[in-house]
Amino acid sequence: MKRTRFIHSTRRLAHACAGSCRQMLSQLRRIKLQILGEFGQFADKHLLRLALNEAEAVALQTEFPQLFFPTLAMEKAKSVHEWERRQEALRQRMAVVRSAHSIQ
Repeated sequence: MKRTRFIHSTRRLAHACAGSCRQMLSQLRRIKLQILGEFGQFADKHLLRLALNEAEAVALQTEFPQLFFPTLAMEKAKSVHEWERRQEALRQRMAVVRSAHSIQ
């Protein structure tokens, strides 16, 4: 009798934990989609997804990932955007240098 009650209470606890985990992952997924929508037009989507996955992995190592993830994800997205802007500026400078060398 006690064993049966223990098994049922353990199952209820496991079910509640799984539900809570699903809800938290759903929140993280919504935030990811928001950030992808916001930065997707400015940054390479593949790099952005990698950065967001990294932010999620780091956040999941904390006790409160739903609190840390939004900030980490925004920082990563901004970093990707800034990196791409710097790369574009370098490409433009290299094009100017190449054209100057071809004129000489």
